[in-house]
Amino acid sequence: MPDMNSDPFEVLGLDRSWSVDVPRVRALQARLLAAHHPDRHPNGVAQQDAVAQSAHINRAVAILCDPLQRAEALIGLGDPNGATVTLPQEVLMEMLSRRDGLTEATTREDIAQCRDWIASERVAQERAIGGVLSSARVDWSAARRLLAHLRALARLEEDAQRALANLGRMQR
Repeated sequence: MPDMNSDPFEVLGLDRSWSVDVPRVRALQARLLAAHHPDRHPNGVAQQDAVAQSAHINRAVAILCDPLQRAEALIGLGDPNGATVTLPQEVLMEMLSRRDGLTEATTREDIAQCRDWIASERVAQERAIGGVLSSARVDWSAARRLLAHLRALARLEEDAQRALANLGRMQR
């Protein structure tokens, strides 16, 4: 059985690639979970191994179905000793501006507008990182920079969720 830090692509028997067919991954998950179901292994140790393997399969699927986690996995597997990169100044300033906008938001429309921007930025960054990670010679520094941008967008989306929840509490 692979260890808990293993390659999620290997766990599911897939080639390492940015392009993932999510329905295929889900079908593989169902097939593998059926084969490793603890009820099929009634003995103590075999059953414990089946439970661990099932958890491992589920974790691999979660990683591969989420673009941010998939990018982190591919970069970690391809460039495990790469240097951390920081976001360019203009990206940092845009994120701060959007975060300020969320802090000052007084309507659901204000928050929705920010969330729409986040969604479109996320799509653009996922396309960009997909292009970098799919190239014959991966520019790991560019991949890490795009990953940092995706992480910042994920944090901003969390802030938008909190702002929406806070707005709902204030309007009660």
